[in-house]
Amino acid sequence: SIGGGVARAISALRSSELTSNFKLDFYSLSSYKTNQYSNLLMQIKIFLNDILFLKYRNFFVHSFFSPYVLLLLIIPIKLNIILMPHGQLKFDALKVKSFNKKFVIALLKILKPINQSLKKITVIASNDEELEFVLKTVGVGKVKKIPDMVSKDMLLNKHELIEDDKGINLVIIFRLTKDKGVSMLLKEIIKNKKHEKKTWTSSIESISIFFIIGQRFYTDDEEELKNIYESVDHLKNIYKIKINIFEGLNHNE
Repeated sequence: SIGGGVARAISALRSSELTSNFKLDFYSLSSYKTNQYSNLLMQIKIFLNDILFLKYRNFFVHSFFSPYVLLLLIIPIKLNIILMPHGQLKFDALKVKSFNKKFVIALLKILKPINQSLKKITVIASNDEELEFVLKTVGVGKVKKIPDMVSKDMLLNKHELIEDDKGINLVIIFRLTKDKGVSMLLKEIIKNKKHEKKTWTSSIESISIFFIIGQRFYTDDEEELKNIYESVDHLKNIYKIKINIFEGLNHNE
């Protein structure tokens, strides 16, 4: 049973031969969103059906903080779980809705001995930050680091790659949702420009924004889109940064 909204990873798994000898159910938990509370109730219903009636005990999940996954980590029964957090456990990501996450983390630390004794949990991530976090928090049996296909050099993470006389084209690729923080990033760029702060944002000459819209579109997402366009207009008109926006792309594009 697979939960989460990482369409590429799920699609690749389904098309591979790795699972050809197994009977699997594939779920996209994002498909059940209508609002926060109906989504919670639906995930609880699916969880109870999988555990109590279908008797599933093996799970491959692309999430950490979704209700379905948290129930898997909390319930005191024997389970085999492969978990891919996809950046949700990085330090900056944990600061988003931090109060709720702190409560969950505290609960999982209490339950860590139970998870270690009852469950076989493997975590796969692309960075040490997330792997160190789960080792401290969850009763993890194994961790596996698989580096990102895009190197740090390509992302210009190394300061020496940013030359003083060369401008930066910032490329942002994301699914439209408030939690991705794109409008916050654009506002931070505006703030740095306004106060003439000498950061890497000072070298930005153009921004290319690629985004997709999910199957459901929520009030927060509409507000995020509005904030993005307001910041884009400000950066274009006031600071003369060239910006291209590519809307509604699908995962293949």
